[in-house]
Amino acid sequence: MGWAGVLPSPTISLAAVADVGPMSLAQPSLLLLLLLSQKTENRIGRKQNEALHQHLRFPSAVPPTTLPRTGHAGMLKKIPVKSLVPGMFVDLSDLAWLDHPFLKRQFLIDTRASIDKLSEAGLSTVFIDTSRGADLEQAAAVAALPTSTPQPLAAVTAVDPLTATTYTEELTTARGIHNRASEVIKEFMADARIGKFGDLQEIGALAGEMVQSITRNHSALVSLTSLKRQDEYTFMHCVSVGIFMISLGRQLGLGVAQLRLLGAGGLMHDVGKAQIPLVILNKPGSLDDDESRLMRSHPQTGYDALLATGFAESAVLDVVLHHHEKPDGSGYPDAISGDALTLFARIAAVADVYDAITSNRVYHSAMQPTAALRLIRKRAGYDFDSTVAQALIKIVGIYPIGSLVRLSSRRLAIVTEQNAMNSTKPRVLAFFSTSNKSYIEPEPIDLAVSDDAIESDEDPAAWDVDLRRFWHL
Repeated sequence: MGWAGVLPSPTISLAAVADVGPMSLAQPSLLLLLLLSQKTENRIGRKQNEALHQHLRFPSAVPPTTLPRTGHAGMLKKIPVKSLVPGMFVDLSDLAWLDHPFLKRQFLIDTRASIDKLSEAGLSTVFIDTSRGADLEQAAAVAALPTSTPQPLAAVTAVDPLTATTYTEELTTARGIHNRASEVIKEFMADARIGKFGDLQEIGALAGEMVQSITRNHSALVSLTSLKRQDEYTFMHCVSVGIFMISLGRQLGLGVAQLRLLGAGGLMHDVGKAQIPLVILNKPGSLDDDESRLMRSHPQTGYDALLATGFAESAVLDVVLHHHEKPDGSGYPDAISGDALTLFARIAAVADVYDAITSNRVYHSAMQPTAALRLIRKRAGYDFDSTVAQALIKIVGIYPIGSLVRLSSRRLAIVTEQNAMNSTKPRVLAFFSTSNKSYIEPEPIDLAVSDDAIESDEDPAAWDVDLRRFWHL
């Protein structure tokens, strides 16, 4: 019976998304740590561009375009206070200390309360720094994004009302969903490789379970995206992209029905790769021209294969066909840009690349999550939608779950749980002494109530430590 009774899909309303605003998705600490780490960015910038180019794996003598840089003064813009939205970075350097109620002259607007304070201080205009926060154009962009318009389908079977759970409480359920998803997608891709498709309703139902888990606790299922092996990449990547797409949609304020569609789209987005020879999928190094053309055909191949089965869910088909498109029009297969690029496709592009570059492949080593976030933020507006990129920063945090950090206590620790109030102070598990260069008795630490603090993110390979030994202890 197709997907009737599995995925309801009323037309997307972006009113909630517009209300969120493009930069309210990130806390001040998130953007300040990412955007102000200029020394780090200069050091790894070239490496990041090379990593993104390697992910694309298409022959070219020219690396991805370097973003233009302008002087600080060129980034300042005077706007009415009434035009401010959360996520803009205000610069009050032209005012005397007593002319405004803030301790700092430069700060990120993270809530409407800050805007109200500016109005109450009698200010009618302020300068915003568009290099460190949202611009007027960005603030309005999300409301203008076109949406996928899926055909109306019957409602899903009613479920019990969802209740919030802690990370630890949700983790067991999330693991079950994650394991089941890997098996379902592994079978789905194997069937697609021989030209047949099983019951797609199972994928729709799976997407619904993922939505429920992420709604109960937004971190548990996301944390499991880092648990994958190189030999499982093709199908585990689809699972991870589905998880990230649901989380991004939730961060952007989309409703449950649309989250299910996002999840299903992510789970199925690379179905076209089932028709790509394994020798090309697993080839070390860059692809030649013929291999590149074949690889670039996978979105259209997947789209056509699903259509041939009678599958007609337009939102999911949009993700399958357009997850490699870019806002600047340099993507494929249709090189669409601007208003022609739907919100679903923009979400898919960010989720796809983030998971790909943070995964070990035969042709590249995984990039550290913090470095991947810097890269995606740097390429926002070119390769990625700016609003969606900022939503990614919000959902994974500055120090993503599963990442390695160095503490001020001269220990290495793995991040085990995010802190919703302060992303720079997550829960961690310390397990290694940097002084003695040896493993120690694992110690869980809540940095929000500890004198210890994160000094830097670290590469596990540089320390020759196996994080899987301590995962979810």
